[in-house]
Amino acid sequence: MSQLLLSQGVGSSPRHLILDIHGDFFNPFVDSINISTGQVKNFQIEWKETDVFLGTIESSFDLTQVKAIVIRAMEYEVMTFQQSYAFRLKCKEFCEKHGIFYFVGNDIHLNALAAIIKTHTMVKEGEEVLIVMSKFMDLVFTVRLIREHDHYRYIGSRMLFTPMQLQIIFCDCKPEKVIILHNTEASEETKNEINEFLKEYNPILLHQGFNDELEKEGLIEKVFHLTGERKSVYDVGVSCSQAWFDVRLDKKCLINVIPNEVLPFEKTITINVDHAKTIGLFAKFEVIPYERLEVVKLSDFKTKRVKITLKIDINLLYEFTVDPIGPIVQPPSSFPKVRVVFYPKHFSVYLQYKNKESILEDFDGKFF
Repeated sequence: MSQLLLSQGVGSSPRHLILDIHGDFFNPFVDSINISTGQVKNFQIEWKETDVFLGTIESSFDLTQVKAIVIRAMEYEVMTFQQSYAFRLKCKEFCEKHGIFYFVGNDIHLNALAAIIKTHTMVKEGEEVLIVMSKFMDLVFTVRLIREHDHYRYIGSRMLFTPMQLQIIFCDCKPEKVIILHNTEASEETKNEINEFLKEYNPILLHQGFNDELEKEGLIEKVFHLTGERKSVYDVGVSCSQAWFDVRLDKKCLINVIPNEVLPFEKTITINVDHAKTIGLFAKFEVIPYERLEVVKLSDFKTKRVKITLKIDINLLYEFTVDPIGPIVQPPSSFPKVRVVFYPKHFSVYLQYKNKESILEDFDGKFF
């Protein structure tokens, strides 16, 4: 592993381990990465229940030496959004309890980051970089990045079943630079097809390594960047990976967050109060339908307007609030009011109820 990556920014902190949890959700690998020496130790811990899983981690490692726990986003394929949220929240609380930095990473994003860092790829603001990865079962993954100010922003990714499908990517993608990252599990035939197809773009060629060394370097660099210990001009911003959020007024969408949205995210809007309607927060992963997470009745508010705020952190943990704006508006009285009008030769009595007015009695006592 790169000594430059390991030696800079580590300091004298006793916390020199990063736990990288990845692979199959029910039987994940837990790699202990020593950021001082580069040594990686491999473990495997079965998951059946989150509290038991975290308890096993606590008993297996000296947590006073652990700087960060990075959990790859692996549960979204087997859990509903709300189940996943509960899992992430427990992991966050566990890490906070032990003074450990917590981050939910993503394999594809970490590999893209590692490729950018390793090659020191830099383009002008607004220009794109395309990263093409050969993976297991000869699948091909592509990641599009765009340069924005002091970092790269994720635009999107695609999974292709054959290298020939790469031509689809270039229909709307005009990259300034192309990087090929080959995985050891991909066949030589697939690697050669990718190389041949992309040779006209003068790609930069990288290989992952048998122990995913490049991926680990990207993970370490991401932790240092997020903790503020070592900012990188090659950073790829965290995005709302695999998740969608909607804030809706009944069926009308007011706020929409899609997978290429940069995290952390925050947006506030104000709307008029309609007591007959509700505001709902919905979310979903790529392979499951939307779930309603929260609902707020506008009939509970006594102001003419409300402020809606949605915040999402780098681990897809959210804050959703609906707050009143302005003075309280008194509702119309539920009791009828009587109004008497005197004229020179007669008088009239009026009943006011539910914004309607009718005559009860005139001067000669006749009822209507």
